[in-house]
Amino acid sequence: MSRPKSRAKSRPNEARVSVAVPPRTLWGSLAAGAVIWSLHLIVSYALVSLACERGLLQAIVGGFALVRWLALGLTLLAAAAVLYATLVAYRQWRQMEQTRTAHEDETSGRVRFMLLLAALLNGTFLLAIVVSFFPALFLPLCD
Repeated sequence: MSRPKSRAKSRPNEARVSVAVPPRTLWGSLAAGAVIWSLHLIVSYALVSLACERGLLQAIVGGFALVRWLALGLTLLAAAAVLYATLVAYRQWRQMEQTRTAHEDETSGRVRFMLLLAALLNGTFLLAIVVSFFPALFLPLCD
């Protein structure tokens, strides 16, 4: 009895390279910007609210209220975390783009799309985090 021939043709000129992106990296980088931005807003508003309620705006450091310095530190920390998530997603996307083949499966296209979307969304949330600090810098905190 002869063995059945495989229908799949091998393509000797195409090197099939698969870049594995761990699900934690994929979903983590996709959700990181939104989660960090939300936490930044919640903690910033709570910090200013407590400072206004308890009269902590009188503490002046370097010409600004201590609360403004804390808000700046919180903003820089959140921006750094979102920037890291953006760079991770972008680096993974670039790596997948470089190993892209003409005959790839549907899953790798979906993963590439999710990584690019994560990089773009995180960039948008990074901008939102940075811009949200400016009112706290120039406007009065308590009315």
